[in-house]
Amino acid sequence: MTPTSSAERLNTIGERLGGVRRYLEIGVAKGTTFFAVKAAEKHAVDPRFRFDPRSRVLQSAERYHPITSDAYFHKAISQEAPFDLIFFDGLHTYSQTLRDFLASQALAHPRTVWLIDDTVPTDAIAADPDLQRVQSARRADGHPDDQTWMGDVFKLVAFIDSFCPQFSCFTTEGHGQTVVLPLPQANTEKRFSSLSDIDRLSYVDVLLLQDSLLAPTPFDQILAQLERLP
Repeated sequence: MTPTSSAERLNTIGERLGGVRRYLEIGVAKGTTFFAVKAAEKHAVDPRFRFDPRSRVLQSAERYHPITSDAYFHKAISQEAPFDLIFFDGLHTYSQTLRDFLASQALAHPRTVWLIDDTVPTDAIAADPDLQRVQSARRADGHPDDQTWMGDVFKLVAFIDSFCPQFSCFTTEGHGQTVVLPLPQANTEKRFSSLSDIDRLSYVDVLLLQDSLLAPTPFDQILAQLERLP
């Protein structure tokens, strides 16, 4: 069965890795995914949890960090051991998710796997990195209750593909998420030669890239790639 939720994808990846000893989640909100992920030790980072972490006091595997991801990485780099599995579902902007990805390299090992949420926005409004603009646009469009927002996280996939040849990206079918594996890229031809090229990407580019960089990969094929990890 193809996993349909973040937790199912993460747990399926974890099982294929032979189990997850340490798991890190950036952007936890209500904890729906975090609570369901299976790992010996789980770290949750969110400056504003939408639940009381004290209610989880009996869950000995869980660690809560009510701070920004920038503050967490500043502290954790000198204190924490590497993580096996890392999930990014925080602020839906390219700039922040890029900082998180780069900082997380200090907390990774040769078999660490990342799952990045919201890498395929559903429309041009959802692709805007400014949440207030998105909310205003939804009201102007006559859909004030539509909270869909992915931001411009898709640009991170372009950054990794263009500037991190040691990592390979595989975007899932269905709800757009991207699995990042520590495997050398098969494609040596770079789509973008500068950071400014990536900064200029828009929702139109998302549509144009859905046959290449953002092309959906069946999940069983992504799992097969895990067998190539060192």
